Amino acid sequence: YPLRRQRQMCIRDRCLAAIRHLGWAPQRFDSESKPMGRIAWRLEAVFGCLAVEAERSQWAQTLIQELAIPSRLLLGGLLADLSSEHRRWIRESDVSDADVDQVYVNDVQFKKRLDALFLKGTIMSSESASSFTGQVVSFQKKKKALHFDGKVVAFGLPSDKEELFRPLERVRRLVRGMIAAMPKYTPREGCLLYT
Repeated sequence: YPLRRQRQMCIRDRCLAAIRHLGWAPQRFDSESKPMGRIAWRLEAVFGCLAVEAERSQWAQTLIQELAIPSRLLLGGLLADLSSEHRRWIRESDVSDADVDQVYVNDVQFKKRLDALFLKGTIMSSESASSFTGQVVSFQKKKKALHFDGKVVAFGLPSDKEELFRPLERVRRLVRGMIAAMPKYTPREGCLLYT
C-alpha cells in the first residue's frame, strides 16, 4: 500500500497546487488578454502562418481543420468575450479593501452586461464588431480558403442560421449558470447571501 498512498498524496498535492492558482489578482490574465486581442484582430495572418507551418507539421494541419468548423471558431470568440467581461468584473472588485456598495454596483453591471451581450445576443450583431466574436464573424464572412500540403480548407459562416447561433446557445447556458451561481450582494447589510 505504500505506492498507493504515495500516488494519493501526489494527486492531492497537484489538486492543491491547482486550487492555489485559482485565486484572483488584478494582474492575472493580463498576460493572455493582449496576445488574444492581437490574434482576434489578425485572424487572416494567423491562419496564413498556420498554413505555412502545416506544410511540415501535422499538428498545424489538424488545428486548421478543427478551426475550419464554423461553430468552433465562433465558440472560441464567444468564450474569449465572456472571459474578457469576467476579467473586467473581477478587476473592478478585486482590491484589498473593497467597498461593499461598489462591489454590489459592479455585480449588477456585470449581470446587465452579460444579459445584453449574450442572453439578448447583441454580441453577434454589428454593434459588437470590435469584440472577439465580431472579429471572428468578420473573418468568416470573407470566405477564405487555405492551401497546404495538397489540401484546401475553406472558412466561412454557416449558411444555416440555426448552426450559426448554436455556439451562442451553448454560451447562453453557461452565462445563465454563472448568474444563478453568483452570490447575492446586499449593500445595506454589507454581506453575501448565497441562495
